[in-house]
Amino acid sequence: MKKLIVLFALALGLVGCQKPADTPNPAEASTQAESQTESQMESQAESQTDDDMISLADAVKVFTDKYPGASIEDISFEKEMKSAQYKIEGFDETHEYDLSISAKDGSIVKEEDEKDRTSENKAIDLSLLSKVDELIENAIQDAGQEYSLDSYSVDFEESGSYNQLDIEVKTKDGKDIEYEYNLETSELVKKDS
Repeated sequence: MKKLIVLFALALGLVGCQKPADTPNPAEASTQAESQTESQMESQAESQTDDDMISLADAVKVFTDKYPGASIEDISFEKEMKSAQYKIEGFDETHEYDLSISAKDGSIVKEEDEKDRTSENKAIDLSLLSKVDELIENAIQDAGQEYSLDSYSVDFEESGSYNQLDIEVKTKDGKDIEYEYNLETSELVKKDS
């Protein structure tokens, strides 16, 4: 009987020392944890960039505060290497202005002031800018969940007949779709994939 108890205890001891089949190797677990942490950090950086960016209205305000009385002829937004910038071009009676603004904090990254107006500038209708976010969402929904905003611009269509919104959405692997909207009517004019 004593031998049976000793054998039973020994068997339980050996079973307790064995690693369960579904327990990952400590080295593999460390690599998996690091990989998950990196993915989470990348996702957080992307979402923080989007959440922390100043709005289009804020960027326009930076321009109009810098150049009171100037009209705006072109606004563009572009994400580059986890940073984003607005570029706003405008004019008044005697000058043309180019202003690059950090979308992260609204600081002026670059400014140019040209004293001689050389072109027939057309001011965009700033009241239409309230439609931009909705049309960007429409483009992303149309493209699919794997797409995100890469860039957009607001200006006059080439013939000068309407305010135009161009949007480019991309996947992480670089596949892109471009949308062109008539900003006045919210009508999709063209889609290129």
